[in-house]
Amino acid sequence: MNAVYRIFARNEGFGPLLDCYMTKHSNYKAMKTTLLIKEIYMEAFRDLGHYLVKNYLKVFAWFSFALFFLVLYAFIFRLSTGFAFD
Repeated sequence: MNAVYRIFARNEGFGPLLDCYMTKHSNYKAMKTTLLIKEIYMEAFRDLGHYLVKNYLKVFAWFSFALFFLVLYAFIFRLSTGFAFD
């Protein structure tokens, strides 16, 4: 367990762990392929989440401002027409 911790503490990735895995199991190639695909997708979509959240919040803010001004307009319209708020 200590060796595995040292591998990840030095941030060497999965290379040494897979070398150890290869000596014990025969499906090393499938495991390596799976981890490579995972790494490719992690790098591809790493900054995408930040971009989506930032743009979503901009759209949500403008939509909220528009609805607030719509409600404000309706309230002022009701006040100016003499609506009874009983």
